[in-house]
Parts: sequence; C-alpha cells; structure tokens
Amino acid sequence: MVSHPTFSKAGLPLRQLLPEAEWIGLQDLAVHRVVSDPREVRPGDVWVAVGSRKKATGNPLSYPKGSQVGTGIAPPHGGVLPEEAALAVARRAAAVVAETPLPGLPIPQVVVPDVREAWGRICQALAGHPSKTLKVVAVTGRLGVTPTCWLLRRVLAEAGYQPGLLTPQGRFDGKHWKLVGQDISGPDTLAERLAQMLDCQCTHAVIEVSPRALAEKHLAGMDLDVVCLAPFGRKETLGRGKSTSEQQIPPTVGRSAESASGGRQSKDQNKAPNRSPCPSPRPHPRVAALQEGLFQYLTPEGLTVLSADDPLSAEWLPFLEGPVLTVGVRRMAEITARLLEQQLAEQTFLLQAGTDVTPVRTRRIGNEHIISCLLAAAVGLAYGIELAPVVRALELVESVPGHLERIERGQPFGVFLEAARNGVGLCQGLGTLKRLCEGRLWCVAGLGMNQQKKADLFQRVLPRYVDRLLLTVESFSQGVGQAKEPACVRAVRERFAAGQALWFPDRGEAIWTALQQAEAGDCVVVLCSREKTSLPAANASSDWADRQMIQGCLECLYPEELPLTG
Repeated sequence: MVSHPTFSKAGLPLRQLLPEAEWIGLQDLAVHRVVSDPREVRPGDVWVAVGSRKKATGNPLSYPKGSQVGTGIAPPHGGVLPEEAALAVARRAAAVVAETPLPGLPIPQVVVPDVREAWGRICQALAGHPSKTLKVVAVTGRLGVTPTCWLLRRVLAEAGYQPGLLTPQGRFDGKHWKLVGQDISGPDTLAERLAQMLDCQCTHAVIEVSPRALAEKHLAGMDLDVVCLAPFGRKETLGRGKSTSEQQIPPTVGRSAESASGGRQSKDQNKAPNRSPCPSPRPHPRVAALQEGLFQYLTPEGLTVLSADDPLSAEWLPFLEGPVLTVGVRRMAEITARLLEQQLAEQTFLLQAGTDVTPVRTRRIGNEHIISCLLAAAVGLAYGIELAPVVRALELVESVPGHLERIERGQPFGVFLEAARNGVGLCQGLGTLKRLCEGRLWCVAGLGMNQQKKADLFQRVLPRYVDRLLLTVESFSQGVGQAKEPACVRAVRERFAAGQALWFPDRGEAIWTALQQAEAGDCVVVLCSREKTSLPAANASSDWADRQMIQGCLECLYPEELPLTG
C-alpha cells in the first residue's frame, strides 16, 4: 500500500483534533505528518494503526529482525499486526492512534472509538480543511457513477465555475488532466487531491465514492455540499414487507424543486456536519452503511439528489431530513425524462424540470445514461444554473472511457468498449446494445485461469444477450504461452450452442476476428478489465491497449479513401 501523507510544518494539536480520545503516556502532541503504513513512518510522524487489509506478506527485510511476517496468525489488537507496531516504533514514530491499547509500546498511544474516522479528520485538518472552501459533490452508487461525475463537471464548467474531478477513470485538479485507473486509496490521498484543487483555484470538487471508500470512511472530516446517489440496481425486496417498487414514494422530500433550483445556500464554515436519520422505520443494512460512511458528512443545508426509479435510493427517502431533489423516468419525480428516439449512435429525450421542457440529444446511449443526465441536471439547477447551459453541457459529453465507449471508423456496425464493473452494470450495458442492435451482438471477453467467480458471472449473463462470444485472456501479455484453454472457459462455452462461443489464446486475434466477421447492423462489444481503465501510462492498461487494437484493426479493414491525383 502506497501512502500519500499530508504535512503541516507548524503542526496541529492532536488533542484538539481528537477531543474524545484517551491518552496513554502523554497529554497532547503536535502532529506534523500522519501515515497509515508503518513502512512510510519517518521520525516524529504519527502512525494511524488502521490494521492490515490481509495477512502480512512481503519482503522480510522491510520489518525488524525477529518479526514473523506471513505467519497467517490473525492480528490480536484491532487488526494490527505486532510486526507493524514494532516497525513503527523502530522507525521512531512519535505516537500511535489506535482503537485498542497496544501492549508493550514505548511510545504514546491515542485510543479512539473509530480509528478510520480519526484518520480522516487528521488528514483533512493537515490539508487545511479544503472541503470548507470547496463545494464538494460526492457521487456513489453502482450504475453510471463515473458518467454522472463527468457530466457534473461539464455542467459546472459550462456555467463558469472551476470544478475539479476525481474518479477512477481520471482526475482534473483545475489545470491538469491525469487519466489513470486509480481509486481513492485513503483519506490522505483524498485530502491531498482536494488541497491540490484548492491551490488551482477550483470552486467545486466532484468526487466518485466507491463502496470501499464508504466502508473505510475516506470522507471522514469533510463537509459535503451535495450527495448524489446514482442507481444501485437492486430489484429484490428491501427490508420487510412489500418491495420498495410497490410502495408509494413521494416525489418531494425536504425542499421543493422550485426552491432548490433557486441557488445553493452558502456553507457555514464553523458548523460541523452531523446529520442523523429519523429513528424509524428501520433502514436496510446498505442504507445504514450509507448513513455511516456518507450522509453523516453532509452539511445540514446540504442537498441530496437521487433516482426515484431506483429501489434502494427510494428506500432512503424517509430517513432524509434536509433538502432533496428526485429524478426519474418510470416514476413520478421533480425532474423527469421521456425517451423520444434511441439508436446505437445517439439518443434523444425530453427533459422536464418544473414547467420547462427541452429536448436533449446525446451521443452516449442507454437508459442508465439518461438517469445520469437527470442527476447532473438536478445538481446544476440546484446551483442556480439555467436550463439551456445545463442541456448544452449534457450534449457535449460524447464519451466516458470504458463506459459503453463507442469507437467509430466509418464501419457499418457498432463497436463499443465496456468495463465489466459488476453484474448489474454488465446486464445493463449488454441489454442496451442487444435491444438496439439490428443484427448479431458480438462480445470479446477476457477470462483468466483462476477466475471462477468471473466465469460464473459470464455463465449467468452472457448467454442471455450475446449471439457470438469470443473468449480470450484478460491482457495482451497473458496470451504469450497460454495456448491451453482453461477449464472455466470451457464451462462458459458450454452454455452456448456449438460454434457460438470460441476460445482465442491471443487477445488481439479475438478482437480482429470479431471486427472482421461482423456485418452491417451487427454490434461488437469488447469487455475490458474494470480495475484498469486509463489512457497511456508507463504501465499501459487493459482498455487503452484494447482501444488501440480496435482502432488499428478498423483502420486496416476500413482505410480512408485515397485522394484523386492527376
């Protein structure tokens, strides 16, 4: 794990940051730098003992002599391995912050109820509390999260604001783009990124919050101005009794759409976020997780935007106390859309906000993208942006890397690059292409030797949508010397009729075959790895290599017409 520490030259009193803490061996301490990885500790640092994410492994030379690394013994004290504590002491940490006292340590200990909450608060304080100046829009969910973030950034920029962006597919600090497949690895990284945005004079920060970031409380110590819930896509019964889809869901909770679109209230710099849900009814466990890792950091006047079509988002409505805007396509909401036309190349829908109705034409397709457009429009209207620039911004976002990304070279069939994010997202993307495809749906999918879980997903999903399946390795480098077909690949192929699913040990050959054999009206989708979605870097990622291969194949199959010469 690579640490991204924040640093304060003057130092901050740790007791002031953690007033609830119990001190052992000292009454107070000025913290200059905080790290979570004991290998990153420098003399005088405060080590936050968040515990190992897995059993200790690695280079024995990184730990003090005599420590037993990789023994498989469960850490006895809040997930903290003894060798981690020994290493932090050996590297002269000034103190340790932990949830339980660590016996035998010769350095002061600060015992807190929640070490991850404490870690986030320290990081944000050392970074200068950037979220108290920036208006932070946090987006989470399972479907269309990254596209919603990209749309939001464009809407804010079109209105003259200076928004920063932080997603796994790319980040923008206000001056420079860095397209790299990297999630927020911790609250230290998040605080550092927000501080960079503030240094570049950003006014807003749009951040994608993953389920892991919620569970590990990466947002601790922040003030959120807006929480945007992209769909979660759960269809099963939520909680007890009737499913949420059968319940009557009010279109308005908290502030009305008219007042929400009149502009956001200014943030109280001195008020700490402390939002508690109503005591009843009892929320679904995932709803409770959202409260614990997300909503408690939303300022009292902060806005929530969610889809009334989504069962889980709708279940949260009774627990919200502040202003809320709902969007929807199938259910009654404050901002709605009605689909007019949908093709592989584009779609058009009517967006209605109050009495204003306007058509929106987007190059990105799918009902998921319509919801993303509505969520971004709702946030824009809540900030007082006129509808015309909002629509213009939605139409300008023509693609998002790895999210039904269309690749065009004049070919008579559609070609898309899609990151297999999860089962729900995979069904959504393939379902959209299958519905709009006039001919056959071709799919190039990577599957490794020991990926049984992914193979099970492919067995359940791919036969429902795909007409021709070309299974191959996950990356171009894996194809070298792997001619033997893995057993999990055979299990997937057996779900298809004879000749409909083939195995290619060379990923480039699989992509070339699909593009060469596809006919007019067909559609080809290449599934790239969900963890690796970036543009060129020192370690080129899966979707960049796939994109390059697709573009190269299409150039060979459909060369540009040569100009006539005398």
